[in-house]
Amino acid sequence: MQPIELANYFFINLVSPFSRDIKSKVETDNLNLINAVSYNFVVSHFIDYLWECEKSRLRQTLRHEIIRCLDAKFGLGGNRFKLGTFAFINALNNSVKHVGLDSAKTHNSDIQDHHGLLNVQMLNDKDGRIWFDNGINRFDYGRIILRHVSSLFSISYEDFPEDISMDILHGEYNLCCDNCDFDHGDPTQAIDILVDHLNPICLDCGMQEDVCDCDSFVFTGDIACFNPQDKGYMDYDKIMSAISGAYKPD
Repeated sequence: MQPIELANYFFINLVSPFSRDIKSKVETDNLNLINAVSYNFVVSHFIDYLWECEKSRLRQTLRHEIIRCLDAKFGLGGNRFKLGTFAFINALNNSVKHVGLDSAKTHNSDIQDHHGLLNVQMLNDKDGRIWFDNGINRFDYGRIILRHVSSLFSISYEDFPEDISMDILHGEYNLCCDNCDFDHGDPTQAIDILVDHLNPICLDCGMQEDVCDCDSFVFTGDIACFNPQDKGYMDYDKIMSAISGAYKPD
């Protein structure tokens, strides 16, 4: 089999089903250390498959350039992981696999300069959640990092493009936007649209404000807080009129 076929097989049979399992465990607070470390391993090795795909096409691409491409297209926004979400997963996986990181490598030293020391002891499970804590950063690794990546890759079999790995590598793999879950022109969905708009989830942890505990997280000295998802524009008068014929716009 060619590297692209192997990469597709690896994604369809390992990355995607594992992502669905991890996403479910994160959302139900049923994640343990073995789950988290194993998922890091699988995601990092998928990067290896993508790298082999590039090499098979005679492209002089370095592995960290593959990671940079993934982060540019799919990584978390903001400054908390400005060196990249996939770069962080990869570095943490390497620190577990190699009993620490080789600081002589520039990308490793950059990661540790920004995020602090990385090794397996920085991950701890408590009450079905995985905490990353190295004294500089303290946050729910499952909800902040793994939730994002597992949501990205947890697509069902019937949704796979023919060359899913190449689509991901070249940034052609499109995610479904949460805002597309509702049809704003359908009056039967008006109540659901209003409830969804008035109860945004936290962009960082995926929880609603009353249960979000991001204010206990620390990112390189920065105390986090509830970060509401912007649901975009909602025509309030139109929605309220659809809910109740008695509603009169001002």
